[in-house]
Amino acid sequence: MKRFESYFKTSIIENYLISERIKRAHKRSELHSITNLCNHGDTKKKIDNSIKYDQEISQFFPPRRKWLRPSPRLRCRNSKKCLEKKCDSVCSKRENYNSKDIAKISLVLTMNKLRQSDKKNKYIILIDEYCNKIRKLALNKDYCFKTPDIKAIPKDLDKGYYRPIAMYSLTDKIIISLTNRYLTNLFDSLFLIIHLLLELIQRHK
Repeated sequence: MKRFESYFKTSIIENYLISERIKRAHKRSELHSITNLCNHGDTKKKIDNSIKYDQEISQFFPPRRKWLRPSPRLRCRNSKKCLEKKCDSVCSKRENYNSKDIAKISLVLTMNKLRQSDKKNKYIILIDEYCNKIRKLALNKDYCFKTPDIKAIPKDLDKGYYRPIAMYSLTDKIIISLTNRYLTNLFDSLFLIIHLLLELIQRHK
């Protein structure tokens, strides 16, 4: 079983930030598309909030135009198990990843390239410092999460129903997510054993 601190390695935190960067960019793109279709005030507010949050994540990575372009082989889902190896030409088994997955591959390639060729790059320094900060906070037994902002998301406007959403800071979100991953892996096997034992008991009743 992995130790708790192993869930807060720089590579794991960086991968989380990359995934979050891609997810937020995709979400903002969807909001812009909705705004183009209907000029709605709530949508504009969501875009403004999204931009603020995106800027917090984007500071760790180069601009999109500087990301490396994945090769045809890396863009294909079947490249690892394909025997034809015709990724650079027409291939009957070719099946590209979706745009979000390709963007993530692109950013991973970019960050790996920077780490290999320019370890003093400002993005590498910034993300390493942030990962160290996350790790120290997560391993500090006195650390407490900040009180999240509570936002009301419309659920049924006709009935006046809203759904409260807790908006944690980026730092807290990462610590919560990785801690949850640790606890899930820790207890899943135990719960499985308990489940199997209960099934055996039920069968022999």
